[in-house]
Amino acid sequence: MIRTHQTPCTLEFCPAYPRLGVCGFYETRQLASSDASRGVGGGVDAEDEEVQNDNDNDSPPVVRAGGWTLFEVALVDQQGGGEQAVQYVPHQTLDGPAILDQQWTQDVNPPLLLTADADGRVSTYQLHLSPAPTLRLVGSVSCASPGAVGAMSLALDISDDKKRRAGTGRTVASTLSTGEAVVLAPGADGALAVCSRWSAHNFEAWTCAFDAWQPRTLLTGGDDCALKLWDTREPLLRPVSSNAQFGGGVTAIRSHTEREHEYAVGSYDGHVRLFDGRKMGTSVAKEAVDGGVWRIKPHPNRPDRLLLACMHAGFRVLDFFPSSPPALVSHVSHNAALAYGADWSVQHRSPAILAGCSFYDKAIHLWTLPS
Repeated sequence: MIRTHQTPCTLEFCPAYPRLGVCGFYETRQLASSDASRGVGGGVDAEDEEVQNDNDNDSPPVVRAGGWTLFEVALVDQQGGGEQAVQYVPHQTLDGPAILDQQWTQDVNPPLLLTADADGRVSTYQLHLSPAPTLRLVGSVSCASPGAVGAMSLALDISDDKKRRAGTGRTVASTLSTGEAVVLAPGADGALAVCSRWSAHNFEAWTCAFDAWQPRTLLTGGDDCALKLWDTREPLLRPVSSNAQFGGGVTAIRSHTEREHEYAVGSYDGHVRLFDGRKMGTSVAKEAVDGGVWRIKPHPNRPDRLLLACMHAGFRVLDFFPSSPPALVSHVSHNAALAYGADWSVQHRSPAILAGCSFYDKAIHLWTLPS
């Protein structure tokens, strides 16, 4: 377990260099009266379901601070035995607004990291490996509607992600605390710009994901307990299909890389479900996991093996198929914590390293599984 200087909420390993990962942080901090008088702060708490109404009229104003840490993991032999331990080495830390989500591109030279933050922005960083791993800011774009106060970018996805390829036509999607969704594309200068914006959900739009097989198809989930499928080539007035029968907000979506039309979906209602996009009215499989599913991360080489961040129920690894009962592979739980970010580091011929953010503990949990 690695102690962190702030509360961690999102974690992503780089596909091209899986030893390298970034952990994003999110803290609400009360402003001094001098800052409050200048109108700093505002918005809706996007991550911690237990921190509510922190900007009510009777509450002190807050700012959502955070930033990220770039780090490296490796397996090292322990002295006096044949077992291996996970070594954690931090390389770079940047303080800034709270990071609500992040994702790497599939590029090898060089990879890019995109972050979604509490200021309503998506920022792009380029990875440099020499003389030491470092991220350098390339650009940043606001996703919030003009005049929207306190709007936060809650989630993002990159259209080149699922099929493990980098494409020249990549687009980026982000969903916001206002319920809006945006699609961004690179302009002539290579910088991202908003090319589509629409009202996707009645409340916070917690998550979004591109279809692995149809990169113009986007799925979104929100606090209105709805999962929606959109065709971004068409006018975005209504979804192509939807399901609003969840018992809580829809918080996580992943598209299967080997079976077309299949999506794994997580919800605050404590279940992970599999859907067929051609018949969204009901799920084809469902499993209770005892906690709200904030993140779903398929194994990079085994897309039926899912790493789940289950909030109050810790981290779980499930083998989850549509036609057979799910099998629990691993379960890491903890007492006074909230499981948010999680990801796989799968390195050549080594056991997979798993990492998860323990929010209240201010800790990163690290453990291994055979690859």
